[in-house]
Amino acid sequence: MSLNITKENYQTFVWDEDIPSDDYYKLYGSLDFEEKVAFLKFILEKYPDFDKDWVEYFFNISDKWEQEAQWDKLAEFADFVREKCPKVYQQKSFIYLERSPVMYALFHNDLETAKIRFAESVAQPEAAIDDSLRTVFNLLSTNINFKEYTKEVAEKVWLPLHDSEKLMGNAEFDYSAYLYCDFLEKIFDKIQIGETVDWEDFTQKIESINFKMVAELPLLPGLQINIEQEEFHKNEAYRNERLNSMLVPFLYNAHTELGIPVYWAFRTWFDWRKYLLDSENAPRRANWFAYTPKMLDRMGGTLIGFIGENKTGMINVSMTLPYLYDFLLKQNYIEESLHSQLMEYYDFFRREILKLANQDLWKYKGLYTWKKPQFLSEERFKQEEAVMLDAINWRYEDSRKQLSAYTEGLPTLPQSAAPPPPEPSPWGKMMAGVGNKPAPINAPIVKRRISRPKKKRKKKHKDNRKQGNKKKKR
Repeated sequence: MSLNITKENYQTFVWDEDIPSDDYYKLYGSLDFEEKVAFLKFILEKYPDFDKDWVEYFFNISDKWEQEAQWDKLAEFADFVREKCPKVYQQKSFIYLERSPVMYALFHNDLETAKIRFAESVAQPEAAIDDSLRTVFNLLSTNINFKEYTKEVAEKVWLPLHDSEKLMGNAEFDYSAYLYCDFLEKIFDKIQIGETVDWEDFTQKIESINFKMVAELPLLPGLQINIEQEEFHKNEAYRNERLNSMLVPFLYNAHTELGIPVYWAFRTWFDWRKYLLDSENAPRRANWFAYTPKMLDRMGGTLIGFIGENKTGMINVSMTLPYLYDFLLKQNYIEESLHSQLMEYYDFFRREILKLANQDLWKYKGLYTWKKPQFLSEERFKQEEAVMLDAINWRYEDSRKQLSAYTEGLPTLPQSAAPPPPEPSPWGKMMAGVGNKPAPINAPIVKRRISRPKKKRKKKHKDNRKQGNKKKKR
């Protein structure tokens, strides 16, 4: 039997199994947006067991807030659920509620509020690992102002993830790697000022998180890995041996000169090798360090994941890449001319990365606590930072236009690097007509001769008799 439930009287009902589902859906559908928010808060606070699928309604509400850039309202709702409906909050809904509100607090440098909002993900890392934990940790760990808190998070989550029987092996790696890099930063500071390092103590600490001591570390700061250029670019075994040794001076340089977190230098080094350069046919490249725009695009597509689940990690690695090439230039592993050419390719790629971040660009504020990469002028780096700060105010429908106001003035892909447009198929020629379509942006215009269809010739009769006899004409 249907009940006469309206927005005026719904608070007078006891919301239990006696309330028909149809009445619940009908009432919710009759409410305007603000009334839906109030109704959902009422149900979650007073009758938390009534609708187990309430989060579907939340997604619709949060989508509207995000599109309107009303991050404060999203954060307020998450705080309400955490404080007033702890049972509901702790039953995995926190993984949907914590991401943007945590970043909103960090954006405003409100670390204490961020800690409160992120606490459940840290307390339940198994449940949060593929959602709020990974997303927030990737963004948090870029900000050099929040290093101690990032370390605190890593210390709390790495062992439960390591010991989990539900997760695949090495689920803890990103967090134990952060602790390893934190240990490295501390000894780098000592080495830089000439202080003695207790290598035995350091070895014990890193072994406790499943890392090993490497022979190159005690050789800092004077460690210089020389390479035989021709051998390096052609001989894989020699190259791998040299690259393994080059990692330590790169991490040291990242901390002491480049001004970036060792953690993201560490992650970028391995992703750079595996997904950018080792994934291509190295012997076909005269210089192993070189890449093409297509290779950058392929690396990004691989790192971001099948459904974009690692978008934050992919963007962070992509934004770290120019610092790695600054190191290669400084160590004379590449020449200035190659560095300039590769940065031209990267500059276009960076523009695409900013577009990918789009309305969420403000969440990457931590990247702008780093020193600028060499290829960017001080003026442009500040411009980019200003765009990032302004992005928190962008409504989704206006965000591309707002970002384009900056990116349209950036360098485009060099003509020499742009791939030519693909040859249309016969079907495409017939349907669209070759020459009528505009050439792709940034691609060189290629003039083609339109060939006329050839007339079908009659086949000549093949004489199967022994050779030497004349063939008869048909």
